[in-house]
Amino acid sequence: MIRFGQRDESLNLDQLFSEGAIKAKALQSLTLDQILSTLHAFGQEWHPGSKLFEAAMQGLKADLPFSEEMVRLTLGVIPDLLSREALEKRLSGEFHDPRVLDQFVTAKNGLGRVRAFPGGEMLHVTAGNVFISCIDSLVMGFLTKNVSYLKLSSKNNFFPFFFAEALIAFDQKKVLADKFSMLIWKGGDQSIESRFKQHVPLIIAWGGEEMLESYRQGLGLGTKLLDYGPKISFQMVTKLGIDKLGVIEAGKRIAQDLVMWDQQACSSPQNLFVEKGVEISLLMKAIGAALDIHPLKRGQLSADEQVEILKERERARVSRSLEHGQSLEGTEWLLHYETRPFLRTS
Repeated sequence: MIRFGQRDESLNLDQLFSEGAIKAKALQSLTLDQILSTLHAFGQEWHPGSKLFEAAMQGLKADLPFSEEMVRLTLGVIPDLLSREALEKRLSGEFHDPRVLDQFVTAKNGLGRVRAFPGGEMLHVTAGNVFISCIDSLVMGFLTKNVSYLKLSSKNNFFPFFFAEALIAFDQKKVLADKFSMLIWKGGDQSIESRFKQHVPLIIAWGGEEMLESYRQGLGLGTKLLDYGPKISFQMVTKLGIDKLGVIEAGKRIAQDLVMWDQQACSSPQNLFVEKGVEISLLMKAIGAALDIHPLKRGQLSADEQVEILKERERARVSRSLEHGQSLEGTEWLLHYETRPFLRTS
C-alpha cells in the first residue's frame, strides 16, 4: 500500500486520518494552475515508446487478461487524459468558471459571487474492470482539491501502484505526490469501512448493488455518497442509419464499440437492437467481417467466460430451430440474433 507518498503495508487509520487532515490543507492551498501544470507535465512522460510506457506495458501484460493491443491503446490515452487542454475542458463542463476552485467568481446568472470548496478528504471505492478508471477518479480528486484514499481490488492492481510510484518519482516538489493514498482491505470489513464512513465527507463508489448498499448504511452525519452501480450499455441501429452509412460502415462502427476492453466496461454494449426492416443477415455479416479484421484482439478468457460462450451458442441453436433466429460465429466472436427483443446481460 502507499500512504501519502510512502510505501506502508500497515493500515493504521488513526495515523492515516491524522496525516490526511494535514495533507488536505496543503492541497487546498495550491492553485488550480499548479495542479494542472503538474498533471500535464507528468502526462507527457507517458507517450508510447517512453520508458514509463513500456515498463507499464510489461507489467500489465502479466497482470491482465486483455490483449497486448488493448493494453497499448488504453495506456496511450494517458497523455491526453492528463493534458491541460483536456482537463480544462472537463472542468469547464462541470463549472461555469473553473476559477471557482481558487476564488470567488460571478455566478452564472450574474447575481452574487460563488466559490467551490472541497470536502477535504475523499474515499474512492474503485472498480477493477478497466485499469485506467481508478486513475481518472484520482485525477478528479486532485482537480477538486480533495485528498484521496483509493480502495483497490486485491487482484489486478499492478497499474494503480505503478502509476502512483511513477507520480511520486516524477513530482519531486510534492505538489501532488503526497496528497493521496492507495489502500487494500477485504471488501465488507466493517471495522475499516465504518471508520471511513464516519470520517470522510465524500465517498465515491463503483460496484455491484450489494456492495453499494453496504456503503449506503451507517454514513456519518454530512457524509455524501456518490454511487455508480451496475450499468448496461446497448446499441441501436435504424434502417435510416443503415441507408445513410451503408451496411459495411455500420458494421465497422458497431464492431468498434464491441471490442473495447473485451466488453467489460460500463460503456461496452452487450445488446444491439435493430429496427424492423433492416436486413439482419447482411448486417451480421458486416459486423463479423469487421470483427475479423479489427486490430484489437480478444484477451484471455476465464473459465466463467468460456461457459457463457457455450451457453450462448446453445441459445442460438435453439433460437434458430424454434424462433427463426440467426447466428454467426468467428474465431473470437459470436453474434446471435433473437427475434424477441429484450435486454439481457452476459
